[in-house]
Amino acid sequence: MPNGLILIVDDDQAVRDATARLLRRASYSSKTYESGDHFLAEPLPDGVTCVLLDVRMPGTDGIGVLRLLESRGTMPPVIVITGHGDIPLAVEAMRQGASDFLEKPYAPERLFQAIERAIGDWRGRPEPRLVDPEAKAVLDRLTKVPIDIEPRFVTAEKLLQERRAP
Repeated sequence: MPNGLILIVDDDQAVRDATARLLRRASYSSKTYESGDHFLAEPLPDGVTCVLLDVRMPGTDGIGVLRLLESRGTMPPVIVITGHGDIPLAVEAMRQGASDFLEKPYAPERLFQAIERAIGDWRGRPEPRLVDPEAKAVLDRLTKVPIDIEPRFVTAEKLLQERRAP
């Protein structure tokens, strides 16, 4: 039985193939995408465990993919992997919701540690309530006081706290 479904988004065919083989040996199933645009064109498959996402790709880059996933409210654990890592890029990826950031080449053990940590963190989070952008606009109109709702989720407690704030 597979450990889970890992999506691999990288413009380098050799990297996609090698990563898929590595994951298969560790009993993960995988699906590959040659670009951020190809990945975004399809709905997320059921049972996604984690996404391995290259940053520098033609078309929509990894940071753009993260932003779009966040705006859609469909953010599985994402590990950003790049051969061009630097601190500002890592910080931006984490701000956009990435679970981890790895530089190529990476040791297989490091990849599996990052995957297990990302999955564990994701499963340990409280279940978010998704907020429809249209519902937020109606709420803002009804209250006549704009409430800043995180695009991915909101809890009733947070709304109450913001309403009480001076």
